[in-house]
Amino acid sequence: MVLEIGERAAFMYLCICNAITDRDVERVVTQGCSSVGEVFRCLGERPNCGRCVPDICRLVQQAQDLGAQDLDTAAPLLAVAAE
Repeated sequence: MVLEIGERAAFMYLCICNAITDRDVERVVTQGCSSVGEVFRCLGERPNCGRCVPDICRLVQQAQDLGAQDLDTAAPLLAVAAE
């Protein structure tokens, strides 16, 4: 399978405790969530261990920096930043 620039073949779990993926976060951010707390509330979850909070925060911030125009570029940026 050949992917074009900007395409993603898979998703990334950001929160293992609640099975929240980068695509879940992208979806609620485009619906207006602008903080980690809002992301959890919109998804009907609560943070458990908290290890995901920095990554979710980073993705929300990147989406805001991009103006939520192209969230497909935000998740790969998050993956690189998390390494």
